Parts: sequence; structure tokens; C-alpha cells
Amino acid sequence: MVLLGDSKSALNELDRFQRDPYRSNPVAPLAITQFSSLLRASKRAIDAVRIVQDCRNVHEKNMSRDPLRGPWLPALQYEHALAIMDTGKLADARAMFESLIKKYPGSPEAANSLWRARQCQRRELVAAIAAAEKAGPTANNESAASKAVRSGVSGITTVASQLTAQAKKTAKGSTPQLQLLYEAAWCYRVLARREIESATQKLQKDAMHQARSYRSSKGAAKSPTTFTPPRVSIADLPVQESEAQAIKLYQETIALAPQSALAAQTRFELAEMFAHRRKHDQ
Repeated sequence: MVLLGDSKSALNELDRFQRDPYRSNPVAPLAITQFSSLLRASKRAIDAVRIVQDCRNVHEKNMSRDPLRGPWLPALQYEHALAIMDTGKLADARAMFESLIKKYPGSPEAANSLWRARQCQRRELVAAIAAAEKAGPTANNESAASKAVRSGVSGITTVASQLTAQAKKTAKGSTPQLQLLYEAAWCYRVLARREIESATQKLQKDAMHQARSYRSSKGAAKSPTTFTPPRVSIADLPVQESEAQAIKLYQETIALAPQSALAAQTRFELAEMFAHRRKHDQ
């Protein structure tokens, strides 16, 4: 049904596996894994978390002792982690992904958990930076807010390095390697936005300083105490270090698997970066 595009009917059929007598059926974990995936696609991650947790409570102990059903455990636990991530509980999901990496080394789920864990970490850090910036500095917390932002930026830099290092150890052209490179590119895009903002502010500050100096040299009777910062086009700025890294990783992802679905998404995002700089020919 799913392959035919009839997800609604598939959901109705799989729904019975959360109730007896199907709930206790030995193949229920396979059905619930697929059921959860469809629920997440339907924006019902909270339901998915509840249903997978119940399935694990019922089946996991026996599955761990069953040579036939034991290999289904990584997929069930991975799906559980994805559902938790989709509810926004990033720290909990990251802990589950990292547990999968340790418990099932060499499995496809462990390989995908590598980049999923770092994806959660990136989102956590971005949220922490945004929260610190939104709070804004006050007489009491200016240093704390600045420290939180610096810590977040440092964390994203570390995550980017970890992702690129892990990509080099992963099978060339494999889906996990492509995802590691893609996630690393997003880390660098986050850093690039901050670098572009910082470079823009510096250019504006320098321009206002030059304006004040010019007025003083002309013997202006009274210089204005404030100047309106000039508008700065991104075309006036050199490509920033993290921006260049993101572009490089996007290009590497495309070169490794040009026909993959991820390469198509990567091309779109790379074109978006070039268009932002008005490099339409690229």
C-alpha cells in the first residue's frame, strides 16, 4: 500500500498492531517500525513515540534472546529515536542515537546514527545561541549571554570537524558518508551566517569612522553624534572561511553521488548560496 502511494490505508492496516491480539504477535515490531515511520510523515511524532515505546516494552526482552527477531532491534530503536527527535526532544534523541552506535556497531542504523546524533547536537547548539541572543545582554548577564553564544559557536565548529573526520572513515559514496558531509555543510552554513554578519558590521563601523574623520578634516562646525550605518551588500564582502567550507562540502557531496536524491537537494542549496551572492552564472 505504501509503495502504491496509499499511506492512509497502510496506516489503518498497521494501526491494529498496537492492540491485541496483533500487539503480541511476533512480527509486531516490524509492523510498528513501519507504522511509526508513517506516523512521523503525518506529523504525528508524539503518537509514534508512544506506540514504539509500548512495542519495546512488550517485545524487546524476548527479541534480544531470539536469533531470528534480534536483528530487528536496531531498526526499532532507531525509529524510536527518530520519533523522539521529531517531537523536539533533541538531547534524548541524541542519547539514543549514541547508544545505537555503541550497541550495534557495523549496522546500517549505527552508521546513520552517527550523523543523526550530530544533527541533534547542531540543532541544540543553534537553539542555545538563539536563546542567549534573544534574552539580550543586561547589566547582570551580559558576560553570561556572550559566553553562551561563544560556547555555542565553538560547539558547532567542533561538530563540523567531527562530521568531516567521520566522513573520511565511511565507505566512499555511501548514504551515511553523503549525510555526514551534508550535515557538516549545514554546520558551516550556520557559522558562515555569523561570519558574514560580523564582516558586515565591521565594514559599517569602518565606513562610519571614515565619515566622521572626513567631516572633522573639513572643519565641520559640529559633527553628528550618530551616523546611519550604510547598507552593505554581500557582494561587497569576500567569501568567508566557513562559507567556503560549506560550498566545498556541497560540491564534494554532489561529486560522490551525482544521481542521488541528496545530491539534488544539495544542488538546490548550493545554488541558493551562489544566488545570495548574485553569482547567478554558477
